[in-house]
Amino acid sequence: MQYSNILALLELVHTLVLTAIVYAIGYRSGTQVNPAVTIGLLVTKKIGRKEAVVCA
Repeated sequence: MQYSNILALLELVHTLVLTAIVYAIGYRSGTQVNPAVTIGLLVTKKIGRKEAVVCA
């Protein structure tokens, strides 16, 4: 298998796994799976500490 094919396969797998995670926990956290977003919301006081810990 060529190097570019392996990278394309890894990108596809990464996308599918991230999509599955968002669908699995989206109902609880509003699909917030990016730690940078969680920290930003915590700093701007849009969410509390308890919610930030659950989302992180």
